[in-house]
Amino acid sequence: MLLDLAAMDPYFERVFGDAGVRRAWFNQMIQSALVTTVTGAYSQFGAIGMAALTMTSPARPGARPGGLPAPTAGRWRASARPHRCGA
Repeated sequence: MLLDLAAMDPYFERVFGDAGVRRAWFNQMIQSALVTTVTGAYSQFGAIGMAALTMTSPARPGARPGGLPAPTAGRWRASARPHRCGA
């Protein structure tokens, strides 16, 4: 397996009551990153991930208009600073 995100399942289970939300979130994240790349619009990867989380969560029980369940909204902040890999 190239990328195993199963380690994130307990967090999605705790927040949404369903670890399967991780798959929907990751699918949305990949789609959004692809659209961002194809259109030439720049967005930080963390911002794309947060947007995907917000888009995924309204379909879940207990979600609020802002997307994330109210008690956990602060736990899902994306970093405001870009991360760079060393060359």
